[in-house]
Amino acid sequence: MRYVITLTWYLCRRSRPVRRRLVVMIRAALLPPTLLTVPSDACHSNGRHVRISNWVRFHADFIMTSEGDPVFATENSFLLFSPTPQGQLVFSREGPFIRVVGPDYKETASFSAQHGQGIDSHEFQLTKNGNGLLFGYDLQPLDTTKIRPDLQDGGEETWTVGIVIQEVSPASDVVFEWRSWDHIPSAFWETSFIAHRRYIKQKKHKGGFWDLGHANSLEETDDKGIILSLRALSQAIKINRDTGKIEWRLGGESGNFKIIDDPNGSFMGQHDIRALGGNRITVFDNAGQNPDQVPINYPSYNSSRAVDYKLEFDRQGRPTVAALVGSYEIGVKAHSWGSYRRLPNGNRVIGPGRVLGGNFNPIYIETNAKSQALLTMHSGRRAYRAVKADWHGFPSWKPTALLDNNNPDKTVRLHFSWNGATEVSKWRILIGDTDKPTEVLEEVPRTQFEHWVEVPDSAIEKCTYLQAVAIDAKGEEMDRSTVVASAACT
Repeated sequence: MRYVITLTWYLCRRSRPVRRRLVVMIRAALLPPTLLTVPSDACHSNGRHVRISNWVRFHADFIMTSEGDPVFATENSFLLFSPTPQGQLVFSREGPFIRVVGPDYKETASFSAQHGQGIDSHEFQLTKNGNGLLFGYDLQPLDTTKIRPDLQDGGEETWTVGIVIQEVSPASDVVFEWRSWDHIPSAFWETSFIAHRRYIKQKKHKGGFWDLGHANSLEETDDKGIILSLRALSQAIKINRDTGKIEWRLGGESGNFKIIDDPNGSFMGQHDIRALGGNRITVFDNAGQNPDQVPINYPSYNSSRAVDYKLEFDRQGRPTVAALVGSYEIGVKAHSWGSYRRLPNGNRVIGPGRVLGGNFNPIYIETNAKSQALLTMHSGRRAYRAVKADWHGFPSWKPTALLDNNNPDKTVRLHFSWNGATEVSKWRILIGDTDKPTEVLEEVPRTQFEHWVEVPDSAIEKCTYLQAVAIDAKGEEMDRSTVVASAACT
């Protein structure tokens, strides 16, 4: 089985090949072959963009092996770049549309929010029936002096954020819509977030920006319900897809489960709540809130956690107890972001999120079911989410080949690669005097993203044509690069 790990992160690198940078981050071996996908974005140092000449600022999405070798790279940068259970990739965002692609990296569907909403970048899920499950933040001006007179930085015109969930078909039909304004009015009094003016640029507004729930993940359950994570409430709710009613609340002030066996009492400021089936859920517990969004001295714990809860119900299906049945402290405190998933073999995959302090924090952690660390990757950047899943890439474009002598010895080499291909076992290099070369110059086992072979001086001195052929594990030809001609041919 060939796995993909997706990391959405902020990355800076030196101008040398990125694989050298990532290899030193790997602290333990993992059963190969494992792939790492890395959507990267802006680079910062001390709050400023890095512009030193020997550093490169770049925007790109990557798929990499666990050894840090790239498999796929694109100049796009998309926060939700990740594999789907259907063997596709949530690939890019173009204007209001989120694009989904197949193993050949061609678009299979696109989705956009409807009814005047925009897709929030925290979450997008491809449902079991092929629709898109998304949410948007709905801003409404409210006079919080009448609703919450004690609200810090509130006012007569406070822009207050509600949540609108939509299930949208590829044809842009809205199959389901749910509004938090209609179902969780208690959020006005239960939210831990204060109002602030960080996102409000117009001086005419008499109040700040108040994020009531701060939704950050959606999950489709086996019984077709939807679990919504509400960070500002430190709560998860399950929504009935047929009626829109809330079936249960876990955590927060209005939670209707009694949480037991949890030394912290509950999770706080969480991300990435997922359903495992059998009434078991996983939570990335940030164990605190972003200090910028809550009152001073708001309580928190020293380490964020990956936690599992078993939910129990009475004979009438009413929630009773949520028992902590698994916990792993990641050793650092993520004040925002983060993710946690379970693999079929019981392994934990953890994205530690946005860690406070430190210059080289973990961006990916994998443990076995016994909480023994298998793999930890570190970086000076920070990761929003990490996901590991099966992936096989068969690009619709051809392999690339070129001649180059940019090396210390100034020898002419044929460089070749196939961006996005995961099934190449070896490369067969053809050479000849015509533009249809047939003689085998060399065969090279595929061990990294880009390979090269030295071209004989005798071949360079005359007109010579070369071509790279990708071969799979069965010895069958997959595709060929375009034919490359030596300088003597011109």
